[in-house]
Amino acid sequence: MSKRASKGIVCTECGSVMKTTREAHRYAVARGWTVTLKSVPVNRCPECGHTEVGIERPNALKRTIAREVIRKRGALSGSEVLFLRQYLGMSGRVLARTLGVTDVSVSRWERQHLQIGPVPDRLLRTVFALKRLDGE
Repeated sequence: MSKRASKGIVCTECGSVMKTTREAHRYAVARGWTVTLKSVPVNRCPECGHTEVGIERPNALKRTIAREVIRKRGALSGSEVLFLRQYLGMSGRVLARTLGVTDVSVSRWERQHLQIGPVPDRLLRTVFALKRLDGE
């Protein structure tokens, strides 16, 4: 992370003052899945070219993405399963146990080698919804 100096944000690579702009940024949600965020602060060093992107409220962003994922029609993709599992702070083994499937199934869903079935899909969405009700 850069440090803030009286003149602005200082580059951690070379110590120069960085220039800040607001621009679109492709945010990596999970393996193979990005979303484009509009008007994100980007600090760029004019001397060495080092760039830092500032996501102002990362937890709120992830919560919003997760809410949209569980509301979508159709089966969850492997990247969405991975994202929800990580968001819930679960290992593949714990998620498998929670959904009543094997760890191998969870791994195959996440790597998109197997489509998640309708029952574990609904259960995963429900686990997320219950976590939110439980005071996330």
